[in-house]
Amino acid sequence: MEKQSKELSQDLTQRAEEYLSSMSTDSVLLLPDNLVTFNIVQQEAMHHWAARVTDQKLLLSYSQIQRIKNQFELFPRRLQWTLDVGDRWVIRRSGKALTVFQLSNEKDGEQPTHSCSDKDTSISWKILSFKPNSSNKSYRSEESCVHELHFGNLPLFADISLMTIKHMKDVGNLTFIPPWRRGRSAAKVREFLRGQKVPLHERDESLVLCYSDSSLECALAVYLTDTNRWVSNSDYEGCDIIVVLCKES
Repeated sequence: MEKQSKELSQDLTQRAEEYLSSMSTDSVLLLPDNLVTFNIVQQEAMHHWAARVTDQKLLLSYSQIQRIKNQFELFPRRLQWTLDVGDRWVIRRSGKALTVFQLSNEKDGEQPTHSCSDKDTSISWKILSFKPNSSNKSYRSEESCVHELHFGNLPLFADISLMTIKHMKDVGNLTFIPPWRRGRSAAKVREFLRGQKVPLHERDESLVLCYSDSSLECALAVYLTDTNRWVSNSDYEGCDIIVVLCKES
């Protein structure tokens, strides 16, 4: 019995590692399509994954994993939720992806002190902008991944310094109309990303070029990672202002 138990444990560990190695990322636990039950291999994989991405700080117990299993099976259609698993550690589901983070010691308990996500969430793009016909273009041709965007319909003498690049989760209810939907009603940036089939767990970190002053707040462009391109908002097409964006090396 002891030998058999050991062999079963080794087999389960091997199958869990195979499950993890089949994923395209190490920091997010990806779930299978049409998840019905959180089976024993997936449970073991979660235990290994959580320990790995938190540097052994979170070692999920059997009872904690069962709580997560129950969350899946009781609410199979709920694609976004968070579950506190103790010691300020939180498991978050976003579509097919699970992430883990630890809440801070602050009273509001909202800010994560340790976060594990699918991608580097830092904003690696910078804005290099200039007006048309300027003899002093503020960018160099060797800058990596340069994208030149043309805008109009902005306030007269719009201040370029009021343009910022933000994550989608920080832009609120800003709306967006891509060029191929010109003339139609605007949709929220999140809805646009969904239409472009950006995975749910990646949408919050998608990049948005925003303009904001006392009279106007808008999304000027949205970056699509899979095609490495910025899509301009058709509401602000023109040639009054040229904005050059490049990826920092």
